[in-house]
Amino acid sequence: ANGSSWTDISGYATSVDPGDMVRNDGEVFVFSSDKGEVTTGKLAIREISIDVLYTEGASDVFDTIRDAIEANTTYYVRWSPQGGSVGELRFTSDAGKWISINDPMAEADSADAAILSAVFKTPFVTKSTIAS
Repeated sequence: ANGSSWTDISGYATSVDPGDMVRNDGEVFVFSSDKGEVTTGKLAIREISIDVLYTEGASDVFDTIRDAIEANTTYYVRWSPQGGSVGELRFTSDAGKWISINDPMAEADSADAAILSAVFKTPFVTKSTIAS
């Protein structure tokens, strides 16, 4: 949670949607040209959606994220699309905030696992290659 120690949730996470890397843009048209001008500004905030398996326990993912939202705690998130071996890519967020997680729903006639969706916002995500 502090950018140097990490909690592995790979046994609970079912998907990571990192959203798009977007640079804010604008446009303007002038009378003397039939083409517009494009301007660019700052990078937009990244919104990362993570689906996790619902389990109950004081240190389980659901409680960790829910507690972080309640306490407005700063977190970091990182993931490795290919599994996290040396030489593969890793994506690491800047400090950000968990902004939402749904509470679990239940269906009396279903044996399906409960999957929760959490959303994390961060100013930037860094791409790197795992060295060790």
